[in-house]
This record gives sequence, structure tokens and C-alpha cells, in this order.
Amino acid sequence: MPNTPLAVLDLVPISSGSNAPQALRNSIDLAQHAEDLGYARYWVAEHHLNPGVAGTSPAVVLALTAAATSTIRLG
Repeated sequence: MPNTPLAVLDLVPISSGSNAPQALRNSIDLAQHAEDLGYARYWVAEHHLNPGVAGTSPAVVLALTAAATSTIRLG
């Protein structure tokens, strides 16, 4: 039976008591951990006008994530 490729969908949430820069660092850490575990893809959602979400610009999040990973596919 072939392996099913796994993926992560990240909203880049800002935890209570945290801030957007820390949320971005947490998301990069998550992408690196997913890559280490063999996940195939890492997806970033785009949400606007939500103070609890730092992922309002997927292009920025993906650029940061691409610089910190090497094999996982991003989208």
C-alpha cells in the first residue's frame, strides 16, 4: 500500500498574549518540524481583518518559510 502524502494547513494564528512576529516564528517552526517528519506540503491560508491571524499575506509567510525549509512543498 503506498504512503499517503501528508500536508499542513496553517492559519498563522496569534496565540493569546502573543504577537504577529511570534506567530510567524511559530509557523516557521511548524513548517520545519513538518518537513523533518516527512510531510509533503505546507499550505498557508489567507485571512483579512482578523486580529487573531498573522497570515494576511501568504506571499510573505511563504517567502519566510521557503528560506527556512528545503524539501517541503509550499503553497
